[in-house]
Amino acid sequence: MFLIHLSTEEIMEKLKKVAEQNGIDIDYFPMKVLKGLSLPGAIALNPKLIDTQQEECKILAHELGHQMRYAFYRFSDSDTKKEWMERIADAWAAGFMTGCGN
Repeated sequence: MFLIHLSTEEIMEKLKKVAEQNGIDIDYFPMKVLKGLSLPGAIALNPKLIDTQQEECKILAHELGHQMRYAFYRFSDSDTKKEWMERIADAWAAGFMTGCGN
């Protein structure tokens, strides 16, 4: 099912359902520079830096990508590893949003 025809609210509900079904907590937490952050089993979204619900939806999908593909890294990891983990998260988010996988 393609999610493109759904409203942002409906997509957010689906993303939150995936998180709940997989035991992933979603919390809203102010951070200085990050809009979103994933740690195994938890996602933090920064309400102070996220301007729109569409942006929140995009960030949540990306952070869920880290969770669903266990694509985590440390800030001390190489740039190559960080970039690879970010691409994996983006790919999961794109697949989810287009209905091509999850």
